[in-house]
Amino acid sequence: MEMPTPDTITEEVVSRCLLIYKQILEAVYATKLKDTKRRAKALEDDDWRYEQLPRSIKGRGPLHGLDKNELERLVQWKM
Repeated sequence: MEMPTPDTITEEVVSRCLLIYKQILEAVYATKLKDTKRRAKALEDDDWRYEQLPRSIKGRGPLHGLDKNELERLVQWKM
């Protein structure tokens, strides 16, 4: 399969990918993380990173960034 280039990826394709993102993530984690507790934590952290954190930041003023706990959790998520 040929890798698409940025100029060929449509908004519709991105939207479809976002709709199945969680299903794909669960399938990938199921193959890479055999420990169900670690897998659940990874899924929870991913939800926090992509759903909860952006909502939290959006609710703040433009001069407020991450607090210390959020920054630490984000670094842990990245690792």
